[in-house]
Amino acid sequence: MSSLTNNAQPAWKVFPLQNTVVRLRLPQGKSASQAFILLHGWTGDENFMMPFAAFLPPEAFVVAFRAPYPARSPRGGYSWIDYDPAGHHPTLENYHGTFTQLASWLYELRRFHPSSAWEHQHWIGFSQGAAIAGGYALWFPETITTVALLAGFLPRGAEKWAGSRPLAGKAAFIAHGTEDHIVDIARAREARDILTLAGAEVTYCENQVKHKVGVRCKKAMETFYQRHATA
Repeated sequence: MSSLTNNAQPAWKVFPLQNTVVRLRLPQGKSASQAFILLHGWTGDENFMMPFAAFLPPEAFVVAFRAPYPARSPRGGYSWIDYDPAGHHPTLENYHGTFTQLASWLYELRRFHPSSAWEHQHWIGFSQGAAIAGGYALWFPETITTVALLAGFLPRGAEKWAGSRPLAGKAAFIAHGTEDHIVDIARAREARDILTLAGAEVTYCENQVKHKVGVRCKKAMETFYQRHATA
């Protein structure tokens, strides 16, 4: 597994898909054995998650998607679901269409870039993107190897899927700031409990930071992938 300080980064390419744009980092050197799916937060875009790719092995596929909906915010950017932040909080059902859309996009990418690496998917989401990554893991557990929730949460109602232990044999990583005033730390602790109930082996890290991933949790994430995503 590459270090967090890895400087030899492969080049990215822009890849258009239906209703979105994706940045794709092709594997460097030997054939890819892993695929990492990166999902930005609300008002972000496909470029937001690219710095996290520096933590990942250069021989892996890395995919950074742009969410399909314009965010209803003066800041612009994109959203994974179409909702008004001033209205009701979305529930699990609001995310189903996005899970299906992501599965379709991945199917298209696999057609253009066939590789056994797609059988070993590691999903990493930040904030709202974490809700998508975690929800997708519960919805399509057979497709993922690990899932990481960074400064994020699970959709309301996700506990409905946990009882049947769909993530048994999978690993999950959660990092959250105790000073996060955008996504309360209680949501991260709730996600930890739900993913544990779902059967995942959960690595949980809290840092005294705001809506970001602190240095200590970045190091914990590196250790997590050294254990669970060795090429």
